[in-house]
Amino acid sequence: MSDQIDISLISTRADGTGGIGMYTDDLKSYISSHEKTGEISSIYLPANEMALGSFVSSAIQGGISEQDILHIQHEYSIFGPASLYSWFFFPILFICTRLTGTPIVLTMHETLTAENIDTPPRRTKSVYLKLLNQLLIQTSDHIIFLSEHARDRFLTNCHVPSYEVVQHGSKTDETIDMPQSEARNELGYNDDDVLIIEPGYVVPRKGSHIFVELAKQLPEYEFMLVGGKRTNQSEYYERIISDAGENLTVTGVLDEFDYYKAFRAADVVVLPYIRTNQSGVVNKVNQSGVFNQCAAYGLPVAASDIPYFHKLSEQWGCVALFDPQDMTDILETVQNVVEDKATQRGLQKAILRYSEENSFSDAAKRHVETYQELLSGSI
Repeated sequence: MSDQIDISLISTRADGTGGIGMYTDDLKSYISSHEKTGEISSIYLPANEMALGSFVSSAIQGGISEQDILHIQHEYSIFGPASLYSWFFFPILFICTRLTGTPIVLTMHETLTAENIDTPPRRTKSVYLKLLNQLLIQTSDHIIFLSEHARDRFLTNCHVPSYEVVQHGSKTDETIDMPQSEARNELGYNDDDVLIIEPGYVVPRKGSHIFVELAKQLPEYEFMLVGGKRTNQSEYYERIISDAGENLTVTGVLDEFDYYKAFRAADVVVLPYIRTNQSGVVNKVNQSGVFNQCAAYGLPVAASDIPYFHKLSEQWGCVALFDPQDMTDILETVQNVVEDKATQRGLQKAILRYSEENSFSDAAKRHVETYQELLSGSI
């Protein structure tokens, strides 16, 4: 084994169609600075494109590459309806890498198991999902979960020989340097405005419709949905636009600088994430890149009492929780975070402590250590 490790990262592009491409670009940037890292190449999966040939081509490209490590960023929906193209992509990639001896690392950005099935035929869907998860396990050498919640959910139903949790990470060293007043001025807000934001893509599971209703209930505050639509959610996005009140701005997809400018301008972040049903499978948020972005900027966060945020609240005290189905509870929680400065300062202090203990640079360092351990045979 040479001193430096050559790596191929397989993911969707960072082109506004989803957060995985952005995460992968960040990971590539951070691990490239590590002294043990050599060449890093990117292999892109098609997003929202139902062309089997593209997935087969990407699998072959990755499988015959001469890199030391192949690292896939996985989400079920990337691989078509019911993740059908997984049955072609992963076996082809795995067979090719067995010929070259290249280890496969799989990062799971979400985990789905039988407990997520809530519509008939439950047994058939549960068996299919179990087989699909076994496919992922059998065609990878090491699995990375981005949260303890995702790990615990997956391991309840599956045995994984080699795995670990590496938190998403906060980019504490790459925040934009801009005073709040300047950011507000450039975004069209006054210094005395109370600005509440929800960053990220406008999709049902992120509760964008709840955020719209919250803005209507609190006309004394300014609200901003900082993000655009996913290709497969155009109808939902248009409904959000039409329902938005005068005190709510929907930005659409922004470039990176303007996106983070909103973080500098904001007073409070609200993340009203919910469970959603997709083809009979209940989709729950396992981890949140947006939350880690908020942590990097030290913003107080009010969020849904889903298991991921509940665990963060228990461990770090960095999230004010509410029931996303109870508007009265949402209103009371958000108003308390806005108006009670002691609560606000406590959340800010806690989330900054979280970001310091879970930096993206530390996460990237752990990735490189994992690559080294795979290549040396220690895992």
